[in-house]
Amino acid sequence: MKSNHFITFKALFLLCILLVSFPFTLIADEEESTTGKSELQPNGDISVNSITFCEDVKDRTPVNPGEDFPQDVERIYCFTDINCRLDEATIQHLWYLNGKLVSTIDLKVGKAENWRTWSYKTIGPEAVGKWEVVVKVAGGDVIKMGQFAVK
Repeated sequence: MKSNHFITFKALFLLCILLVSFPFTLIADEEESTTGKSELQPNGDISVNSITFCEDVKDRTPVNPGEDFPQDVERIYCFTDINCRLDEATIQHLWYLNGKLVSTIDLKVGKAENWRTWSYKTIGPEAVGKWEVVVKVAGGDVIKMGQFAVK
C-alpha cells in the first residue's frame, strides 16, 4: 500500500513541476519573439522572404549590405523581398532608433513571389545607435523585424 501512495505522490510531484515550469517557458518564448530573435510567422497573404540593410540600391539590388554602418554613411536602406499573394497591398516600414519610433513609411506591393521594395533613412550625427525596422502589413500583423547599428 505504501508503494502505491509513493507512486501517486511521485506522479503528482512531477505534474506540479511541469505545471509550474510551463508558464516560464511561454514567457521566455514571448520575450524572444519581441526582440526579433525568432522568425515571425507570415500572415498568409503577405510574407517577407528577406530583409537587408544596405548603403544603396542599384537595379533593385542591395549595395554594400551589412549590420554595422559608420556614422558618415549618407543613407541606410531597408530592402525587403516580399511574397504577396494579393493583387495589391500596402506594407509599412516602422523605423526605430534606440527604441523610439522615428518614422513610418507606407510601401505598395503587388502580387509576386519576389516583390522587391525599400525605404531609407538619412543618417546624421543624431542617428548613432541601435536601429530596428519592423515590417508589417498596413493596419495589421508584424511580419518581420531586422536590426542594424550606426557607430
